[in-house]
Amino acid sequence: MAVAKIAIRSRERLALLSPRDGILVVQTLLWEAELREPGDLASSPPDTDRELALAEVLIAELTGVGVSDLHDEYAHALEQWSQRKPPTRARPRWRRPRPRWT
Repeated sequence: MAVAKIAIRSRERLALLSPRDGILVVQTLLWEAELREPGDLASSPPDTDRELALAEVLIAELTGVGVSDLHDEYAHALEQWSQRKPPTRARPRWRRPRPRWT
């Protein structure tokens, strides 16, 4: 298993890479800023021993990865770009065309 950054639709995302049956499976994760309180939508805790074991394996694999150290660099660069002011240029004066008398 590995934690990676991937770009999907011009957006940088966190992902979990894991091998399964000879292929590489990618599961996208949420950035810390995208997390919100579940409210009444919270799922029930793991019921089976297998689910608990899988959760423990996942936590053990991710130990040492500081989530606060990971940042969405694409969003940060986009924010900086959008806040830049364009260079000021002198606008050409508009002149009314002179009528032609024939």
